[in-house]
Amino acid sequence: MGMALENQDLDMLYMNHNESCVREMKIIEQPGLIIFSGFNQRAIIAFCRVLKKYNVNFYIIALSLDDEIFLSEYSKHVVGVRKHKKLNLTDMLKEIDNVLKISSNSRHFILPSSEALNRFLLENRRDFEEKKCFISLVEKNLYYRLSDKYSFGELCKKFDISVPNEIEVPKRYPVVIKPKRYETTDGDVIAPLLIQEESEFVKFFNHHNRSDFYVQEYISGDSYYLMYYISKSHGSLSFSQQNLVQQGGGKSIIAASPADIHNQQIGLKFLELFSSLNFHGLIMVEVRNSKDEYVMIEANPRLWGPSQLFVDANVPFFEMYLKDLGFNIHIDDMKISNEVYYFWLGGFLNSMKEENITFHSIKEEDFLDDISKFSSNDIYLRRDTFHIALKELIKVGQ
Repeated sequence: MGMALENQDLDMLYMNHNESCVREMKIIEQPGLIIFSGFNQRAIIAFCRVLKKYNVNFYIIALSLDDEIFLSEYSKHVVGVRKHKKLNLTDMLKEIDNVLKISSNSRHFILPSSEALNRFLLENRRDFEEKKCFISLVEKNLYYRLSDKYSFGELCKKFDISVPNEIEVPKRYPVVIKPKRYETTDGDVIAPLLIQEESEFVKFFNHHNRSDFYVQEYISGDSYYLMYYISKSHGSLSFSQQNLVQQGGGKSIIAASPADIHNQQIGLKFLELFSSLNFHGLIMVEVRNSKDEYVMIEANPRLWGPSQLFVDANVPFFEMYLKDLGFNIHIDDMKISNEVYYFWLGGFLNSMKEENITFHSIKEEDFLDDISKFSSNDIYLRRDTFHIALKELIKVGQ
């Protein structure tokens, strides 16, 4: 009997020791996170706030000494500054080496923060992964198929999702000129362009190769973002927002509120599309509601600018992303809130100053009457980024 008890005690001690080792290994084996700052900065700030909440260790490589990240409390996480503002493999790998010298992690992931960075990482994936710095994106061809505007439009047609009609010779304006691929045959990166009249159309194609572009009808109507995180093994999460105010020409969103279209048929169609391709990760699709029909505008398989809205709404996109990478975080069981807004005051004031602003589904006077409720949700008017907000306000006043 005594021997049996002794053996049982030894077994328990052995099990406890193993469990302790496993816990320690989990702590040691958690990856590190590397952020290249300087582009898509509002999304990066929203992500940093989630990292801070869960005490995740991360390393920031700044774009330059003028990077606004130095005006935030996340400046203490900056461990390097790029020598070249253009994406340069030698420069970036050198900064990665500097991270590895100070990091206790055996492997790292690089945050997929901007389109240019993501494509650069995918083209040079092997160079980064040789240093055990992994790219948390799908394989290159699938990423391009979703991100390139023409190919994604063709995919949508197969799933009975409406896209704007293509036009060979415009008979009425405005129209939108879009690049078929991210880069033209000359290596240029050109954003979609809203064309208001024939002279602008002719001028554009006097300077660009027609075969690199396609022309679509301009779709008016309420603007929405459909947002997804699709896990490899833990299902999917979706959310949506209604865009209220935007920079002119279809650029950055200035104000938005939660929506519910991700629970409608259009939201399910996109989820079916992504699932059929075995896509995983973060992705956002812009749609417009025209004549009671949702029309796809474009997709972005990366972080998106107004991410602070879903962070404030307690939608755990970033938390699911981190857990899939192997970070040991507990996702709080918080109720999703629809009583929040996204607002970027600096972008609003600058766009108003330049008279280059678009109001969607809200009149300018109504928005201004309610601006206080938006201002309380400003992306930068917070303790951790107050000096960025101050810089933007000073710039607008000059």
